[in-house]
Amino acid sequence: MLRFTTNTFVAITGGDFRPTLDGQPAPMYTALAVHRGSVLAFGAPKTGMYGYLAIAAAASTRPKSWAAAQRT
Repeated sequence: MLRFTTNTFVAITGGDFRPTLDGQPAPMYTALAVHRGSVLAFGAPKTGMYGYLAIAAAASTRPKSWAAAQRT
């Protein structure tokens, strides 16, 4: 179960793990608008073994450099 803290878009592909968004069936293989506070959940697989979730990020997001933070 994932609770979103910001508005974004997601896409779900791969095996059918019965995704739901706020308790309603969520379509697969398409972009879905997800609002702050929404809950995305998955059930037992109906088909397939692997599922994939893509979450859109803001273009201004910069990856953190953990290597620089761990220097001694």
